[in-house]
Amino acid sequence: MDNTIEENHIKALCKGDQKAFEILFLLYQPKLVFFLHGFIKDNEQARDMAQDIFLSIWNNKEKLAEVKSFKAYISIVCYIYS
Repeated sequence: MDNTIEENHIKALCKGDQKAFEILFLLYQPKLVFFLHGFIKDNEQARDMAQDIFLSIWNNKEKLAEVKSFKAYISIVCYIYS
């Protein structure tokens, strides 16, 4: 995803735009599940963890205002969560 487009989706998400969240979710959730599965070797648990991470992102969406790269942000959140 183009960085400018991603930044626009992040800004929209900060304002509560559900469509922006859905786009970021659909783009990054499979990658996150794959990444988590590499650590825990349990696909169901990896999906649950990814779901929890995205729920946390939605619940704290206002904090994304300064985020420029969602990929980097989600990597940090994943590291903290696991």
